[in-house]
Amino acid sequence: MAERPVFPKGNTFAKDNKNPAKKRIRRSKLRKTLEKLHDLEPKAMENIKKSVDGDTIDKEMLASSKWVVNSLVTMTKAASQDEAELNGLRWKADAMEKEEEEKEKDSEEEITSARFVPYLVDDKAKKL
Repeated sequence: MAERPVFPKGNTFAKDNKNPAKKRIRRSKLRKTLEKLHDLEPKAMENIKKSVDGDTIDKEMLASSKWVVNSLVTMTKAASQDEAELNGLRWKADAMEKEEEEKEKDSEEEITSARFVPYLVDDKAKKL
């Protein structure tokens, strides 16, 4: 099985990518297939190495091994793009919500702003 990355405690990956606290980064559905391909990778590399070293190996096994390696590259790129799109759209939506909230706050501030009238507040004063 291929080694998985181990992130240190206090990992700031989400924060570095402008992901607000407690919002997870969505994974692509392609990652499940990619994990299965990662499990096949060591055997595929072993078969390719045997072929390169000149050992006899079944052509179907070699073709399958090449397919696994090529698919790993393709699936990794596709999953990364899918995740970038999923998370990018969510981050854009979050940013738009924040902008709308700020506009609402600004409009509330404008409504509650001071109002000037052309007369004195005193009851006895005359209107101008």
